[in-house]
Amino acid sequence: MTILGDALKAVVAIFIGWCIMGMHFGGGYLAALLCIVGHVYPCYFKFKGGKGVVTSAVAVLMLNPPIFLIIITVFILVVITTRYISLGSVIGAALYPLLIYVTVPVRSRGFAFLFAFIIACFVIYLHRDNLKRLAHGTESKFSFKSKNQSENKTEKNEK
Repeated sequence: MTILGDALKAVVAIFIGWCIMGMHFGGGYLAALLCIVGHVYPCYFKFKGGKGVVTSAVAVLMLNPPIFLIIITVFILVVITTRYISLGSVIGAALYPLLIYVTVPVRSRGFAFLFAFIIACFVIYLHRDNLKRLAHGTESKFSFKSKNQSENKTEKNEK
């Protein structure tokens, strides 16, 4: 339910931005940026929120679908090969402005690139503790096993 809520807030914000400013004048990008900032620093929870990855991903999906497909593919490949979700998130965020720069025509690149760059910096900054843990080899790896399966396996290995 949390992921669905994070995704829907981006969808609604971008649609409102498009309705107010139009699709070609940066309304969606501005709304997405404000939605992501609001997700990370919600006033209702003493300005302590999430890292904005799902909200950012849905914003990219709505604003740049082909770029989203590239980023999600890279994210999945990184997570499958390393089992680090945080690393996949950071690499995906870093790719976003590069892909905008390469794929979006020069005449309409400005605001899209600025948005992508700000979001990439924001997501990478929010993952700074994860990056430190990755550098020290203490970051948690993703597992398809439930905690109970992992605990039972650990208990059997200890016996």
